[in-house]
Amino acid sequence: MKELNILYVTDEKFAPIVGVSVTSMFENNPSEQIALTVYILTTDMGEENRALFSKLADRYHQNIQIIDVGQQLQKIEQLNLAQYRGSAMTNLRLFFDKFIPQEVQRILYVDADTIICGSLEYLAELDMNEKMLAMVYDAYGDIIATENQQDTTYYNAGVILVDCEKWREDMWRRRIVEFINCNGAQFAHPDQDIYNILCNDEIMRLPINYNFQPVHQLYQDEIFFNHLGKNKYYSKEEVANGRQQPIILHMIRMFGKNPWHENNKHPFYEQYKKYKEISYWNECPQDKNRLGILIYIEIILDKILPQKVFFPISLVAIKACVVK
Repeated sequence: MKELNILYVTDEKFAPIVGVSVTSMFENNPSEQIALTVYILTTDMGEENRALFSKLADRYHQNIQIIDVGQQLQKIEQLNLAQYRGSAMTNLRLFFDKFIPQEVQRILYVDADTIICGSLEYLAELDMNEKMLAMVYDAYGDIIATENQQDTTYYNAGVILVDCEKWREDMWRRRIVEFINCNGAQFAHPDQDIYNILCNDEIMRLPINYNFQPVHQLYQDEIFFNHLGKNKYYSKEEVANGRQQPIILHMIRMFGKNPWHENNKHPFYEQYKKYKEISYWNECPQDKNRLGILIYIEIILDKILPQKVFFPISLVAIKACVVK
């Protein structure tokens, strides 16, 4: 039987979002086909959510292990590493090997904001061709990549398949700490940028199906490729295939909201709703989310302008938010 280790990072607030994601994973990966061990790194998960995850594991005959990392996170916060949206939680994935068992040879990191709507068996036995990581290109890579990466590939860190043995043998955690200490790491996307800068030669390209991003659901391919995908990226045919047969949907925030926010218009809302309704978190209310004035302007422009006019305007706003 195929086996695969999975890694999530969450706090108490996002535990229900992870719960929906894990539910979707278990629904589409039966235990008789693939044995999954899910490691959840957390700082403050309450007893109620812990009990629900235990119940979820029993329901699907899979394994979930919750690992407390509060003290270690404090040490990571002391590094000269920027936080993403006010939290250092996502930076934990740069130091994942501190927390998982030594015998784990391969692990799939997935963001909390994902829906797994297909089989992960391909990743369980993928030949990584001696590469350490396998990732999907970032759809906005042309404009969010750091200055020294404008002519190379830029990957999205929402889904990362890791050869843990190679990671440990080459001492990548130490390399990352040395890089931060010597250069700082005040990037717009701290952990993602570090993976792209330090590990780019060690990254294998995954099919777009394994981290399908909402920009391709929201905008026509012709409009997208007129402005993005100029560097190394997927072909129109690969994007179309990802849209038809997604394996992992990455519910990146669109117009200031995710699918779990009130009054959202997220292109993946229906998929999120489907799995939330069958999860143990189906009664969690939608979050309220205050929007800034720029987001309101973006929403208004999206309503009144044709996509081919609005899309390049939205890219200007995204690029303006990137710290070079």
